[in-house]
Amino acid sequence: MLFENFIKECKQNQIELIFVYTPEYIEGQKLFSNRTELMDFYKSISNHYSIPFYDYSADSLCYQKKYFYNASHLNQQGAEIFSRKLASDLKNRKLK
Repeated sequence: MLFENFIKECKQNQIELIFVYTPEYIEGQKLFSNRTELMDFYKSISNHYSIPFYDYSADSLCYQKKYFYNASHLNQQGAEIFSRKLASDLKNRKLK
């Protein structure tokens, strides 16, 4: 699988990977019929290759429509809030 080859190449070159699933508006999440399978795939790959997985699909932003341009994309205000949150989480993790 191309995706797994990419992961292996990064690991061989000592490139640290992280997976980030960004916030989606809660009502929009219901529209994706394969959402559970997709999340299971990310978690499985994350566990198999010991890649940190930051899942923001249940973040408080997801429940506030005012932060979204559409169901899948944050607007400017939402993106700024999320960017600060992600930066803080990564800083607390002390990435190399």
